[in-house]
Amino acid sequence: MTASGQLESGLPPGYPSFSGAPTAACWDRMGVVVWVQLGLSLATALLVFKAVAESSPLGAVIASMMVALHPLFSQLTWYIMSETLGAFLCSLLVICIVREERGKSDRLTALAAGLTSGALVLTSPYAAILAGACCLALAWMVRRSPSKLLALLCGCGP
Repeated sequence: MTASGQLESGLPPGYPSFSGAPTAACWDRMGVVVWVQLGLSLATALLVFKAVAESSPLGAVIASMMVALHPLFSQLTWYIMSETLGAFLCSLLVICIVREERGKSDRLTALAAGLTSGALVLTSPYAAILAGACCLALAWMVRRSPSKLLALLCGCGP
Protein backbone atom coordinates (compact mmCIF):
# COMPACT_ATOMS: atom_id res chain seq x y z
CA MET A 1 0.00 0.00 0.00
CA THR A 2 1.32 3.43 -0.86
CA ALA A 3 1.41 6.32 1.60
CA SER A 4 -1.78 7.70 0.02
CA GLY A 5 -3.63 4.44 0.81
CA GLN A 6 -3.71 2.97 -2.70
CA LEU A 7 -3.28 -0.77 -2.89
CA GLU A 8 0.03 -1.97 -4.29
CA SER A 9 0.64 -5.56 -5.27
CA GLY A 10 3.91 -7.24 -5.97
CA LEU A 11 5.50 -6.99 -2.54
CA PRO A 12 8.03 -9.73 -1.78
CA PRO A 13 7.16 -12.24 0.95
CA GLY A 14 9.38 -10.88 3.72
CA TYR A 15 8.58 -7.21 3.34
CA PRO A 16 5.03 -7.16 4.81
CA SER A 17 6.40 -8.83 7.95
CA PHE A 18 9.14 -6.22 8.19
CA SER A 19 6.82 -3.26 7.62
CA GLY A 20 4.15 -4.71 9.94
CA ALA A 21 6.46 -5.22 12.93
CA PRO A 22 6.96 -1.56 13.94
CA THR A 23 3.31 -0.67 13.30
CA ALA A 24 1.70 -3.35 15.45
CA ALA A 25 1.13 -1.04 18.45
CA CYS A 26 0.57 2.24 16.58
CA TRP A 27 -2.56 4.04 15.48
CA ASP A 28 -0.98 5.88 12.56
CA ARG A 29 0.50 2.88 10.77
CA MET A 30 1.28 4.65 7.52
CA GLY A 31 3.09 7.43 9.32
CA VAL A 32 5.23 4.95 11.21
CA VAL A 33 6.14 3.07 8.04
CA VAL A 34 7.10 6.30 6.28
CA TRP A 35 9.36 7.22 9.21
CA VAL A 36 10.90 3.75 9.15
CA GLN A 37 11.52 4.15 5.41
CA LEU A 38 13.15 7.53 6.05
CA GLY A 39 15.34 6.02 8.79
CA LEU A 40 16.41 3.21 6.46
CA SER A 41 17.36 5.73 3.79
CA LEU A 42 19.44 7.70 6.28
CA ALA A 43 21.08 4.53 7.61
CA THR A 44 21.91 3.44 4.06
CA ALA A 45 23.72 6.72 3.39
CA LEU A 46 25.62 6.40 6.68
CA LEU A 47 26.65 2.80 5.94
CA VAL A 48 27.91 3.82 2.50
CA PHE A 49 29.92 6.57 4.17
CA LYS A 50 31.37 4.09 6.67
CA ALA A 51 32.30 1.59 3.96
CA VAL A 52 34.27 4.16 1.96
CA ALA A 53 35.58 6.50 4.71
CA GLU A 54 38.73 4.58 5.61
CA SER A 55 39.90 4.45 1.99
CA SER A 56 38.89 7.95 0.93
CA PRO A 57 37.22 10.51 3.20
CA LEU A 58 36.26 12.73 0.27
CA GLY A 59 34.99 9.71 -1.66
CA ALA A 60 32.90 8.74 1.37
CA VAL A 61 31.23 12.15 1.46
CA ILE A 62 30.54 12.05 -2.28
CA ALA A 63 29.24 8.47 -2.22
CA SER A 64 26.95 9.03 0.76
CA MET A 65 25.63 12.28 -0.73
CA MET A 66 24.91 10.46 -4.00
CA VAL A 67 22.90 7.86 -2.09
CA ALA A 68 21.12 10.46 0.04
CA LEU A 69 20.27 12.83 -2.81
CA HIS A 70 19.63 10.35 -5.61
CA PRO A 71 16.22 11.17 -7.09
CA LEU A 72 15.02 7.55 -7.13
CA PHE A 73 15.99 6.88 -3.50
CA SER A 74 14.47 10.19 -2.44
CA GLN A 75 11.20 9.25 -4.13
CA LEU A 76 11.15 5.67 -2.84
CA THR A 77 11.36 6.86 0.77
CA TRP A 78 7.77 8.08 0.56
CA TYR A 79 6.36 4.87 -0.92
CA ILE A 80 5.78 1.65 0.97
CA MET A 81 8.04 -0.49 -1.18
CA SER A 82 10.83 -2.94 -0.53
CA GLU A 83 13.52 -1.04 -2.44
CA THR A 84 14.48 1.13 0.53
CA LEU A 85 14.95 -1.93 2.72
CA GLY A 86 16.82 -3.66 -0.12
CA ALA A 87 19.26 -0.77 -0.45
CA PHE A 88 19.83 -0.81 3.32
CA LEU A 89 20.49 -4.56 3.35
CA CYS A 90 22.83 -4.25 0.35
CA SER A 91 24.82 -1.59 2.21
CA LEU A 92 25.00 -3.88 5.26
CA LEU A 93 26.32 -6.65 3.03
CA VAL A 94 28.95 -4.29 1.64
CA ILE A 95 30.03 -3.41 5.19
CA CYS A 96 30.49 -7.13 5.95
CA ILE A 97 32.61 -7.59 2.82
CA VAL A 98 34.70 -4.50 3.60
CA ARG A 99 35.32 -5.72 7.17
CA GLU A 100 36.46 -9.12 5.87
CA GLU A 101 38.66 -7.54 3.23
CA ARG A 102 40.35 -5.32 5.82
CA GLY A 103 40.87 -8.25 8.21
CA LYS A 104 38.52 -6.83 10.86
CA SER A 105 35.87 -9.52 10.74
CA ASP A 106 34.99 -12.38 13.03
CA ARG A 107 32.39 -15.13 13.13
CA LEU A 108 29.69 -12.61 14.01
CA THR A 109 30.44 -10.62 10.84
CA ALA A 110 30.19 -13.80 8.77
CA LEU A 111 26.90 -14.71 10.44
CA ALA A 112 25.59 -11.17 9.86
CA ALA A 113 26.54 -11.42 6.18
CA GLY A 114 24.67 -14.70 5.85
CA LEU A 115 21.57 -13.40 7.66
CA THR A 116 21.64 -10.20 5.60
CA SER A 117 21.84 -12.22 2.38
CA GLY A 118 18.87 -14.33 3.44
CA ALA A 119 16.85 -11.27 4.43
CA LEU A 120 17.77 -9.59 1.15
CA VAL A 121 16.36 -12.49 -0.86
CA LEU A 122 13.13 -12.51 1.18
CA THR A 123 12.54 -8.78 1.09
CA SER A 124 14.07 -7.76 -2.25
CA PRO A 125 14.04 -10.69 -4.68
CA TYR A 126 15.58 -8.56 -7.43
CA ALA A 127 18.79 -8.62 -5.40
CA ALA A 128 18.97 -12.42 -5.12
CA ILE A 129 21.83 -12.62 -7.62
CA LEU A 130 23.75 -9.94 -5.71
CA ALA A 131 23.17 -11.72 -2.40
CA GLY A 132 24.30 -15.04 -3.85
CA ALA A 133 27.38 -13.50 -5.44
CA CYS A 134 28.32 -11.76 -2.19
CA CYS A 135 27.91 -15.00 -0.22
CA LEU A 136 30.12 -16.83 -2.71
CA ALA A 137 32.73 -14.07 -2.55
CA LEU A 138 32.67 -14.09 1.25
CA ALA A 139 32.84 -17.90 1.31
CA TRP A 140 35.95 -17.69 -0.83
CA MET A 141 37.45 -15.03 1.43
CA VAL A 142 36.85 -17.07 4.63
CA ARG A 143 37.58 -20.50 3.14
CA ARG A 144 40.56 -21.02 5.47
CA SER A 145 38.52 -20.30 8.59
CA PRO A 146 36.06 -23.14 9.20
CA SER A 147 34.26 -21.26 11.98
CA LYS A 148 33.65 -18.19 9.78
CA LEU A 149 32.59 -20.36 6.87
CA LEU A 150 30.14 -22.26 9.07
CA ALA A 151 28.75 -18.99 10.47
CA LEU A 152 28.29 -17.62 6.95
CA LEU A 153 26.53 -20.76 5.74
CA CYS A 154 24.32 -20.94 8.84
CA GLY A 155 23.27 -17.36 8.25
CA CYS A 156 22.49 -17.95 4.57
CA GLY A 157 20.17 -20.84 5.36
CA PRO A 158 19.65 -23.99 3.35
